[in-house]
Amino acid sequence: MIRWVAAGIAAAVVFLAGCAKAPAKPYGGELPDLVYGRVISLSPNVTELITLVNADHKLVGRTSRCDYPDTPSLRATPIVANPNPDIDKIIRLQPDLIIVDQNMINPTYLEQFKRANIEVLVLKINSVKDWIAAVETIGNKLLTQKQASDVVDEAKTAMHLGETDPIVPKPKVLIAMDADRPMAAGLSSYQADVVRVAGGEPVGPEADKFVPVNPEQIVQWNPDAIIVPGMPDRYLHSPAFAATKAAKNGAVIGVNENHLLRAGAKLKDLIRAVHQELMRTSHTP
Repeated sequence: MIRWVAAGIAAAVVFLAGCAKAPAKPYGGELPDLVYGRVISLSPNVTELITLVNADHKLVGRTSRCDYPDTPSLRATPIVANPNPDIDKIIRLQPDLIIVDQNMINPTYLEQFKRANIEVLVLKINSVKDWIAAVETIGNKLLTQKQASDVVDEAKTAMHLGETDPIVPKPKVLIAMDADRPMAAGLSSYQADVVRVAGGEPVGPEADKFVPVNPEQIVQWNPDAIIVPGMPDRYLHSPAFAATKAAKNGAVIGVNENHLLRAGAKLKDLIRAVHQELMRTSHTP
């Protein structure tokens, strides 16, 4: 009963340091001090969120891993990080704003941007609420508040699935990756929070990201379900996972890698897919 779920997958903001004065107050949201027309995204999930609020026409630079949505305009956007940022190329593009996920940038690059007098918006997304704050912040900065508000409303509907359609008993869920050298998502991570709002109880290490774990820890957690990126088959035969209740009952759930690992455009679809699969496995003898 192993299934592949093509799931469709938050934000303390740090401002570091340049643009015309803002026009009259836009629909909803806050009025920014400046209008940004040349934006560089240095994280794939940020590129997805910029597109989600219909501000991708302002993108003048992206990373080599920014591959969604797969549109001609995104493909034509210059690559400025592969994987590390090309500082000289970025400066030549004269951006007035760089947006990046805190988990995807080395602080030394932030110092270089500061010395180049380029404003940087750093998003910290470790929960669903952080994700909502990130979308609202991007909408405010790029003057697409109405679109951001619509996106947030849709996400909030999915966020209540665990309450409106509870899974009883609530399953213990481990989010893992790499069957041979296992890593697990920490309890303070974005992925763990997705499990919470979908109606599960995350188990794993005390961390806000994926960290290495040993087989003994996995067996001790003994999750009812395991969510992994990609196809789940090889986890069933891995010594690190085979002894768990989840593996024995076939409750290893494969999710599209980018949707699970990126705090990007597919949040509401990811929540719904996780809820559906946890509901299915919890009612399977």
